[in-house]
Amino acid sequence: MVTTIQLDDSLFARIQQQAEKSHRSVSEVVELALRDQFGVGSPASSAPPADARFVDRLHPEVRRILGIVGTDLDARAVYLEHVLSHHP
Repeated sequence: MVTTIQLDDSLFARIQQQAEKSHRSVSEVVELALRDQFGVGSPASSAPPADARFVDRLHPEVRRILGIVGTDLDARAVYLEHVLSHHP
């Protein structure tokens, strides 16, 4: 549902700060706060954590440049392979 609400400027500024800090949209922050206030759980089709969504939205080339790797990477094995290939 799309709606319009009026908020105090200082309150909206805090919501925006929280949204930036948690990598969520302003709408998500407001919805989560209201769900918490009224004791309503998240919808059955809950979204993944905000950080995961943020990373998933990045273009693969941007992820490569930033050095973001998947959680399934065995960094120790990759490091050992690199060391052994350069220092036999």
